[in-house]
Amino acid sequence: MKKIIGCLMAGFGIGVATWWVKQFTSEEDAFRELLRGLTVGSNPDAVLYRVAERSTKLIRGTAAYVERVDVERDEVIAAAVYGTHGMPPAGTRGPYHGSVAEQVIRTGEAAFVRDVSKSHSILASMNHYPAVVLPLISEDEALGALIVIQGKKRLTGHMIAHLQSMADTAAVSLRRASSLEEVRQLLHNREEMLRVLAHDLRNPVNTISMATATLRSSTGLGQTQEKVIEMIERSAGRMNRLIQDLIDNAVIEHSGKLPMNAKEELADNLAEEVCELTRIQAKAKTVHLRCQIEGRAIVIVDRDRLLQVLTNLIDNAIKFTPEGGTVTVKSEVHQNEVRFSVSDTGPGIAKADRDRIFQPFWQAPATAHLGAGLGLAIAKQIVEQHSGRIWVESEEGRGSTFVFTIPASSSN
Repeated sequence: MKKIIGCLMAGFGIGVATWWVKQFTSEEDAFRELLRGLTVGSNPDAVLYRVAERSTKLIRGTAAYVERVDVERDEVIAAAVYGTHGMPPAGTRGPYHGSVAEQVIRTGEAAFVRDVSKSHSILASMNHYPAVVLPLISEDEALGALIVIQGKKRLTGHMIAHLQSMADTAAVSLRRASSLEEVRQLLHNREEMLRVLAHDLRNPVNTISMATATLRSSTGLGQTQEKVIEMIERSAGRMNRLIQDLIDNAVIEHSGKLPMNAKEELADNLAEEVCELTRIQAKAKTVHLRCQIEGRAIVIVDRDRLLQVLTNLIDNAIKFTPEGGTVTVKSEVHQNEVRFSVSDTGPGIAKADRDRIFQPFWQAPATAHLGAGLGLAIAKQIVEQHSGRIWVESEEGRGSTFVFTIPASSSN
C-alpha cells in the first residue's frame, strides 16, 4: 500500500512539475510574442501606446497607461493610455508629489496598489481596482511610471520581471520623446533667429544700399569718396548674401527644396549678365575676369536662382584668386545640356576636402571664417532641382574649376 501511495505521490509530483514547465514555457512564448515589433517605428508615442497595450495583455489586465513626470512643474502627465475602464485621456495631469509614481521611482521597485483610485489622483474616477506600478528610470533620471490595472490572473515573479522589461522600453521611448522635443525647440529657436535675420537685419542693410546709391548719384565726388562708396556697397552686398544663404538653407532643411519659378531663358544671356554684374568686384581686387560663351541654347530655369549659383561660384573664385590672377567663366552647349564652368588660378582644393565642400556649413581649415559655408550647398540644391549636376575639378597649387550642367530645351 505504501508503495502504491508513494508511486501516486511521485506521479502527482511529476505531473505538477510537467504542468509548471508547460505553464512557464507558455508564458515565455507569450512574452516573446508580445515583444515582437514593440519598438518598430520612429514615433515614441506609438511605442508607448504599444507598451501600455501589451503590458495589459501580458497579465490579462483591464487597462494600462504610461505616466510621464514633469519634475519642474511637480506634475505627472498621462502620455499613453490603453483601456476604457474610467482611464484618463492622454494629456491628463496630476500632482507628482505624493503620487504612486513618486513612490516607485524613489524606491526603484515595482509596487502593488490595492485600490488605485485612492492612491492616485489621476485615476480618482476609477472603480476600486488593484494595480501594479513600475518605475520608468533611464540613466538615473526619473521619467515616469507604467501603471497596469490588474485582472483576475495571479501575478508571478516572472510576470513582474516581464512587465519591468516593458517599463524599461517605455523609459527609452520617453527619453527619445524628450530628446525630440528638445530638437523641436532648438529648431523653433533657430527659425525665430532666421526671422530676425530676414527682417531686423535685412532692413538696415537695404537702407545702407539705398544710401550708397544716393551718394553715388551725387556730383563732385572725389576718387577717395568713390572708393569708400564701393567698399560700403560690397560689404552690404556680402551681408545680404549671407542673410539670404541662411534663409535658403533653413527652407531646404524644412521642406527639402527651394521654391522655383522656371521659365524659358537664353543660357548665353544669363552668362553675359552675370559677367557684367561681377566685373566691378573683380576689378576692385585686380583680378582679371574672362567670359567665354560658345553656342546658344534655351534652358527652362528660375533665372534668379541660376544667377545665384553663378554669382556664388564667381564670388568664391575671386575671393580665392590672388591679385593679378584670372577667373574664367564659360558657357558651352554640349548635346542636350548647357555646361557652365568657373575656373580660377587660386591655391586649389586639397583632395581630402573635395567631397565635403558641398556640405552645409563645412569650410576648409585654411579658409574658415571667410563665409558661412552655405553657398556651395545651396548651389548644389538649386542645380539638382533643375535636374542638373555640379562638381569640382581641382589640383593643389593649380587652381579650381567648378562645373555644373543644366538640361537644354532647344538650341538656336
